[in-house]
Amino acid sequence: MNVGGLVASNMKTCPKCAAQTSADAWLCSCGYEFTGSEPLSPSSASLTTTPAKTWIKRAFYVICGFALLGYLLVSPNSPLERPSIVRVILTWGRLAPFPESAQVSSITATGNMFTRGFRVSFTAPAPDIEQWLRQSPGTRDLIPDVPAPGLRHFQIEPGGGAQGAEVSVDDEIHRVSVYVYWS
Repeated sequence: MNVGGLVASNMKTCPKCAAQTSADAWLCSCGYEFTGSEPLSPSSASLTTTPAKTWIKRAFYVICGFALLGYLLVSPNSPLERPSIVRVILTWGRLAPFPESAQVSSITATGNMFTRGFRVSFTAPAPDIEQWLRQSPGTRDLIPDVPAPGLRHFQIEPGGGAQGAEVSVDDEIHRVSVYVYWS
């Protein structure tokens, strides 16, 4: 029998004499009368996948594998690219390494072959953020804009060939956001 691409052999085993009998038989050669509730025999009721289903499954796994590999090797937002993105952000923004206590919440890359931008945001205790701002060449001599209470914005003279760099600090939630770009 073929049901949805799965092949099953419909045989029953007689509980009295262990003889194999057709699934539609009601009487065994030993005289046992089947009630209809007996299970198919375990050895013959195994479900096997047809070659077409096997090929489709394998193709699916191969395609998923290549997609994952492509993401890891090519995507700018890949976890493998994050250390490189952080180095670029620190160079272009003329920033000191992030504080040891920093909890990075996001790192993203944007752009195309004509423009490129990188964003990172992290949280850290207020004293660590202040020390980081003092240690960073890009922010240490700047007076920040204060667009709202508890929010500071530093427009940095970029380094490493970038065209722009900015740091925003939310003093209420101790979150730092950095954006660097070139085009």
